[in-house]
Amino acid sequence: ETLVKFIHLRYRLLPYIYSVAWKITSEGYTMMRGLPMDFPHDPAGFSIDDQFLFGPAILVKPVTREMYHLAKGVGETVPADCLTTDSGAPGLTAEYFDGVQFNRLVNTRVDPVVEFDWNFAAPEHLQKDNYSVRWRGKLVAKESGTHEIAVVSEGSAALYIDGEKVIDNWQEHLRQVDFARIELEANTPVDIVLEYAKYLGSAEIMLAWKTPSRLARQARLPEKKAVPVYLPESCDWYDFWTGEKFSGGQFVERDAPLEIMPLFVRAGSIIPLGPKVQYASEKPADPIELRIYTGADGEFMLYEDENDNYNYERGMYATIVFRWDGAEKSLEIGERKGEFPGMLNKRTFRIVLVRDGQGVGEEIAVKADAVVEYDGQEMFVRFD
Repeated sequence: ETLVKFIHLRYRLLPYIYSVAWKITSEGYTMMRGLPMDFPHDPAGFSIDDQFLFGPAILVKPVTREMYHLAKGVGETVPADCLTTDSGAPGLTAEYFDGVQFNRLVNTRVDPVVEFDWNFAAPEHLQKDNYSVRWRGKLVAKESGTHEIAVVSEGSAALYIDGEKVIDNWQEHLRQVDFARIELEANTPVDIVLEYAKYLGSAEIMLAWKTPSRLARQARLPEKKAVPVYLPESCDWYDFWTGEKFSGGQFVERDAPLEIMPLFVRAGSIIPLGPKVQYASEKPADPIELRIYTGADGEFMLYEDENDNYNYERGMYATIVFRWDGAEKSLEIGERKGEFPGMLNKRTFRIVLVRDGQGVGEEIAVKADAVVEYDGQEMFVRFD
């Protein structure tokens, strides 16, 4: 559902994205912009390296760390630099056998990591069903302390650390995750043997862990799933998902459930959104929902062309400039400049003044503040 939500958002934003792309072509603009590029006089933004502006209007705060599934997850695949063969090569020595009880050795190689999903295929030189694999070598931790080892398997699996069986799941099973907590000393090798057998159907095996620092971070996770977002000074900002308005020059805590990436829009922005489509050229971008984020004067140029050729290089494109006057509460829709084959000569603009709960998220606004029919001539729309 979250993936579908953001696919819809991306397609609805195509008029905005395409217009910004024209700024890149015609002005040398950039679509992803560090905060100092647009707010050079706000020193607080100089050290913000996990936010960016997407075009002139949208402030993006990607969620770059686990918040919901860290406790339940398996951690990261044990990396090659923490595994060595008996001869000291990175990774583990892997022996591949016909039969589920290591019956006949078929192939020996070094696997840098143990993370395989053979689905309904098989490793090289083996039949797709009824085989087994044994990985052996040394495990070398980089931190001292408790490590949580995880074996993800579909088939049968057993794990030995220094000769002790710490995971024993040797019954045929569907995908399962088995955990073991072990104490390791930094830079001190311990023997490791991982055994796996696959019978029929799909096959998966993975050796993962959580290091002590990761487990400590997991324990410190707050119950509230929120991230701090810096809103640059000199303007107000709107939460894209709720319409709530904030003053700039401050950090705000934004809840970030799985279905939300924090997005804010600066006051004075005009964002054109198209209809919901399944692919870019499904139908013309009409009607266009013009979202106006009041609180400052603003301007945006809508760019359109044929979408699928280079005729724009010969001047076959059209632009429409929108200007918002905050003091007059009026929107100027400028005269269309240019033309191209297949252009909509008449179109509809649904104008939405964004506020709390109105003109928010990826959904089409139920009610517009004004609906105008546009034929290419300059016009003004005033609001009480």
